[in-house]
Amino acid sequence: MILIHTALKCEAMPLIENLRLKKTGLNFYSNGEILLCILGVGTQKTKILAEILKSGNFSRAVNIGICGCSDENIKIGEIFAIGKKFDFLKNADLECVDKPKSEITTTLCDMESAMFFQICSDSKVENFSLKIVSDYLNASKLSKNFVYNLIKAKISEIKKAIFWQI
Repeated sequence: MILIHTALKCEAMPLIENLRLKKTGLNFYSNGEILLCILGVGTQKTKILAEILKSGNFSRAVNIGICGCSDENIKIGEIFAIGKKFDFLKNADLECVDKPKSEITTTLCDMESAMFFQICSDSKVENFSLKIVSDYLNASKLSKNFVYNLIKAKISEIKKAIFWQI
C-alpha cells in the first residue's frame, strides 16, 4: 500500500477526488491501494506518521504539499521532487522551518518535511516529497481555493511519481 501524507485538506482534496478515495476516518481516505492522511501543519503534527506506518504494510510514503520559494525566477505552481530523482520532475533543496520565514538558505521551504523524512527513514519505508511552489516567502495567508488549484494543476505529474515503478 502507498501512504500519502498532506498537511492541509485543501492539498489533499484534488488527490481524494482524482484517485476516488473514500473517507475511512477523521482525516483518512483510502481506496485499498492508497491511504491518504491529513495530519496538519508542522513537525509536531507529523509525528503521528510513525504510528500510521507501524499499523500498515506500506511500500512507499509520499509527502505532498505546497512550499515557499526563495527564487523568484521559479514560477508559482512549479513542482519539485525531494529525496528521489525522476526524469520528468525537477529536484531542489528543501529546508524545514517551524514557522514561516522571509529568508532561507535553500531554494524551497516547508514545515513538515524534516519529520516526514526522519520517520520514514526510521521505518525503512521508501519515501519522497513532492512540493509545489505557492509563494516567495511572503507571510500572506493563501486561500484554500488557491492551494487546491495549485495541487490540481499538477495532478498528472503527482500521480506519475506516486505510481512510478510499482
